[in-house]
Amino acid sequence: MSYQCRFQGVLLIAIIPVIAYLLGVSLCQALMMNIGVDIGVTIFITIYAFFYNLT
Repeated sequence: MSYQCRFQGVLLIAIIPVIAYLLGVSLCQALMMNIGVDIGVTIFITIYAFFYNLT
């Protein structure tokens, strides 16, 4: 499970500056926007990937 967590963490770190640039907001504002949406999606994808790899 640590691989999935590291992958999702790096993915979030890479996407936050892109979101900030495209929306024209600061990194802090992009992080706050990202927390609400992506954390839920990230948790779902991480759990899905974990159970997918068990099969």
